[in-house]
Amino acid sequence: MSQAESKPAAFWPYVIEGVGCLLVAGAAAYGVYTFQQQKISRLEVENRRLQQEIASLQSASTQQKGTIARLTQENSDLKTSLQTVCRESQAGFFNRLEYQIDRLLEKDVLAQWRQICQNVQARANLQS
Repeated sequence: MSQAESKPAAFWPYVIEGVGCLLVAGAAAYGVYTFQQQKISRLEVENRRLQQEIASLQSASTQQKGTIARLTQENSDLKTSLQTVCRESQAGFFNRLEYQIDRLLEKDVLAQWRQICQNVQARANLQS
């Protein structure tokens, strides 16, 4: 065998080693690619969940704004009603208050309430 014939035979181990390195690099690249795809999939799922949560929070915010507007109006109405009550005579106010309490409370509680009111009025009369 001549020297020229032995050189190509010595070349094949390097080729095989190079192909092996390329296979290992390809497998590693595929592993990295697969890992990245899985990570992207997880992030897409998380993104959808967060978008749903944002939509839910926006809906809750809209409802809360409506509730705030309603409560603001009710507060204004209450202030107007209180101003009206304060302008009316005290006797008329207490008559209406007693009527409302009578509707809301049971008889035994109402009797105690009347006694308390009479005591308060008696003290107020004594102080006058």
